[in-house]
Amino acid sequence: MEVIGTDKIGFVTIAKHGQTSLRALSLSLHRFRDGYDFINVTETDPKETREDGSIFIHPPSKILLFPWRDEFESVKSGFLQDMTEAQRQFGDSFRARKNQLSGTEMDKDTTDKILLHMAKYLFNKKNNIDILHITTGHKKILYQFDFFPYFLTDNDKFYFFDLKHLSNPKLIEWISERDPQWKNVSIHHDNSTVEDTRKTKIKKILSQTKEELGDDYLDYEKINDWRSFKHYYEFSKMFFESRKKSKQFLDFDEELRGV
Repeated sequence: MEVIGTDKIGFVTIAKHGQTSLRALSLSLHRFRDGYDFINVTETDPKETREDGSIFIHPPSKILLFPWRDEFESVKSGFLQDMTEAQRQFGDSFRARKNQLSGTEMDKDTTDKILLHMAKYLFNKKNNIDILHITTGHKKILYQFDFFPYFLTDNDKFYFFDLKHLSNPKLIEWISERDPQWKNVSIHHDNSTVEDTRKTKIKKILSQTKEELGDDYLDYEKINDWRSFKHYYEFSKMFFESRKKSKQFLDFDEELRGV
């Protein structure tokens, strides 16, 4: 489990939950330029396997914060990242092989056409490929992580908040009340998708595929097309709505409504 912060308070960081923004706090460029040299990265394992084979989760030794994000939004983002990496690997290997055989440069438009042809096969419901699943890659759900049991305890060492408030000064105000070192820290919420041309290309290919397949298109943006995930998601929404009523949840929306 990766934690970014100080010896008093830190953020649990996992992909698709603000990891890019939080890791920036610990990079040398930001740490020393912005005066954040007190922020560090630590690796801890909250899970202990006892001699009898039972699993024990250690309570946090310092205050831990987790930027929560709706799990379907997280899965969709992970899906796009996996598709993007697969597209890159395919394009690189295919062009290299084609160039080796022909001695000529592989036309970029040709690879795009092949990718579109593949997408029309993979995302056609009639082919029953079941490409929309969560068992691999960046499409992980929270119960798969060691720290998840912290959501099931009511103590003063674990809190979570909506990811959209990662850059909210109210968050830093709350943290600095417990550790003054954070008083002047600013967290920039970076979205790696915005300037990612590969993800833009994948979205374009999927949009064209949807247009051509019509009702036969397996739509990653529709929860009902995630057959192995949709029932878990119903549980996930109920679980987090209930936990948001606990003292673990930092409700900055409520604070803003009270202004």
